[in-house]
Amino acid sequence: MKKLLLLSFLFIFACSNDDDTSNDNSEQTFLQKYENAVFECQNCPVQSDYSSPDYIGFTPSDNFLYYNGKVLIGCYYIYEGNLDGSDDDWGVVAITNNTINNLSYTKTYSNGVERFSYDTNGTSLNLDIEWPDGETASFLYISTELTVNDICN
Repeated sequence: MKKLLLLSFLFIFACSNDDDTSNDNSEQTFLQKYENAVFECQNCPVQSDYSSPDYIGFTPSDNFLYYNGKVLIGCYYIYEGNLDGSDDDWGVVAITNNTINNLSYTKTYSNGVERFSYDTNGTSLNLDIEWPDGETASFLYISTELTVNDICN
């Protein structure tokens, strides 16, 4: 009887699954899923700025969003927290949503809050912006083969 009980215990223990790989995709964040992915804007104005750059890339690091464009010389990034005048920007950035298909953040200034929301289905990315005065803008980006290093070097 002891042997049967021991064998039953070993069988149950051997069949248990501790690695939870079946839930990895559903628990991934946007920044994890799109780590090092770069998207190119399809409808950005010729004089696009930090709010609608030509290229954007994501990393799950402190600098979570990188961007570059025709008007912008060099690579810029956004990080969560007080920008302390980085690139002449004095706002405070807070990520408000980081789920598998959505990344949203706010930039709070003395005159109001800007809201940025990125929604994706994997190959395209929609950026919706709401300015402090209530005006909105939307931009469409498509997936590229580029990496964050490509748009920042």
